Amino acid sequence: MVQKSQNKHGLTIQKFRRAFYVRIVLVVLAIFLLAYSGFMAYERYSATSGTAQLPSPGDVITYDISQPEEKQPNVSEYSVPAEQPKKISIPKINAEGIIQKVGVTDKAAIAVPSNIYFAGWFTQSSSPGKDGLSVIVGHVSGRYEDGIFKKLSQLEPGDRYTVEYGDGRISSFDVVELKTLPEKESVPFLLEKRQDIESQLNLITCGGKFNKQTNTYEDRVIVVSKRVD
Repeated sequence: MVQKSQNKHGLTIQKFRRAFYVRIVLVVLAIFLLAYSGFMAYERYSATSGTAQLPSPGDVITYDISQPEEKQPNVSEYSVPAEQPKKISIPKINAEGIIQKVGVTDKAAIAVPSNIYFAGWFTQSSSPGKDGLSVIVGHVSGRYEDGIFKKLSQLEPGDRYTVEYGDGRISSFDVVELKTLPEKESVPFLLEKRQDIESQLNLITCGGKFNKQTNTYEDRVIVVSKRVD
């Protein structure tokens, strides 16, 4: 009987120790998760709070933007030369943002804006509203927030939007066509000038699934539009 009592007492101690160690592990895990959550919240706050620095009107982005800024700019403080496109407004999708200049990167790709709230006019295309083909690019999202062209895929033929210039003039554009293509097939369509459109403006953003290996989206959403005034 004494032996059985000792064995039972020993088992009780072992169970108590196991329960104690489990509690310690759970407490440590909880502290780690709280610390990690706090760090992530701080990272998001740091990335999205405050006012974005406005781009210089003469600067052209010609390098890869792997992680665009996510602070919102003060649009009213942005100024550019009279003939330069300044701001794009797409009422249907509640999209509005300043337009900065973008060129070609060393990878022979059209550069993207430095901020998810900026649109980028591809300076090797015509100026928006002028005869020929113009191209404006925009982000679909950043790490934390939606980009200016997040809802671009919701546009339909006939939807109207505007581009404002440095001198306050405004040009209106009507959507003609919307197309989603695999990234590798998108460039020829993006740069195709329609013979029946005198002043053509194509908008482009990312779409489809996000590929973690290439760090980009698999598709491109392209809106073909024409100037109507």
